[in-house]
Amino acid sequence: MKPTSIILLIFIALFTVGLAVNFSGNSSTYTTFAEAKKSQDRVHIVGKWTRKEESNYDTSNDIFTFYLEDTTGVAAKVAYHDPKPMDFEKAERVVIIGHFETPEIFDAEKIIMKCPSKYGEEEIKVEAK
Repeated sequence: MKPTSIILLIFIALFTVGLAVNFSGNSSTYTTFAEAKKSQDRVHIVGKWTRKEESNYDTSNDIFTFYLEDTTGVAAKVAYHDPKPMDFEKAERVVIIGHFETPEIFDAEKIIMKCPSKYGEEEIKVEAK
């Protein structure tokens, strides 16, 4: 084998290992609040905003807090260290990414909203000529 081929293979192997290490550090899994409390790992939790509980945006500390109910019906307080996302109230489902900072508060690094479609389930009438 030529020396340039060996160097190229070593470079490709190092590049592949570097990609694997980079992506494994950014990975997280979908789970529930109960499972997230058991680990300190970064997780995704899907749920609905609980309107029964109070939500608040503290402008002095730039923290938006609200309660989210996961798919199993368990609700937890969520702290998001950014302003409230636009159209948060319209979201059907919310995905939060983060971990439990304390046993009572989930620290969300990111919020992803699934908003209702602009194409509602309207009945379309077609008139025959």
